[in-house]
Amino acid sequence: MCRYRRKHNNPLIERPTVFHFFARWFLPWLGVSELEEGLLNISAIVEKTGNKTMDTISALQEEVTQLAQTTLQMALDMLLASKEGFVLY
Repeated sequence: MCRYRRKHNNPLIERPTVFHFFARWFLPWLGVSELEEGLLNISAIVEKTGNKTMDTISALQEEVTQLAQTTLQMALDMLLASKEGFVLY
């Protein structure tokens, strides 16, 4: 998992603007509230997907780093064994 995740706040959730209050009060038949709710749901899904993707990429990067270190160690062991006359099977 990522240890340094920044929390991004959605300004529409924390403090709706005067326009949003007016639109919900004056234009309820246009479905502004439903559209706003749908957009917030989509925004939350995209944010969660992004966080999961970031965590997955971080985990894969750690695995690649470990594999690279193991491969390098094996190559050095083989080089050392060939210099000292050992036979590796």
